[in-house]
Amino acid sequence: MVGLDYHDAALDVHLLLQRFKQHPLVRSLLAGGEMVEWGAKTIPEGGFYSLPARRAGERVVLLGDAAGFVDVPSLKGIHYAIQSGIYAARAIFQNLKAGTTLTEYDRLVNASFIAADLYRTRNMRLAFRDGFYLGGLQAGLMTLTGGRFPGGSTGCTLTQTFRVRFPRVQASRRSGSARSMAYSSRAMRRATRFPAT
Repeated sequence: MVGLDYHDAALDVHLLLQRFKQHPLVRSLLAGGEMVEWGAKTIPEGGFYSLPARRAGERVVLLGDAAGFVDVPSLKGIHYAIQSGIYAARAIFQNLKAGTTLTEYDRLVNASFIAADLYRTRNMRLAFRDGFYLGGLQAGLMTLTGGRFPGGSTGCTLTQTFRVRFPRVQASRRSGSARSMAYSSRAMRRATRFPAT
């Protein structure tokens, strides 16, 4: 899986898949096999912060992938599409029956498990801006804390959290995309006693 915002625009994921299939551990498993079907998918992975504020308007509702209802860490969204379709049908039925506005659809979605699930995993995609390993650490912390660490409503990452808490800390790049944090001993002493938010 490769994000569309990957730093190498010339990366060919199809070529990567072909190289993976040629690996000695994988090649023996595929030897003699026959390809029956092949496919690729693009998913909206913006998460909670990319959801449109209004998903209903004059004779139109956005639901499923069109509205961005995808749980990024688990790559699930079918059940969100089905449930948002049910809510859309209810709002449309009420609109046709009583002449109400379709904003009822937004209210139903916002009060449902769809919004709650997306809010719980709201910072997952943002965590991986700092690389795979630091992103994995942050994603694990977010899973344990229900999305409360780090970031809150700003969606900031662990690196950004430390930059805010320790302004004298300098982030330095070594080679390629590997990052390291250079902390002064004073900043490390303060790290153990900053107030909880």
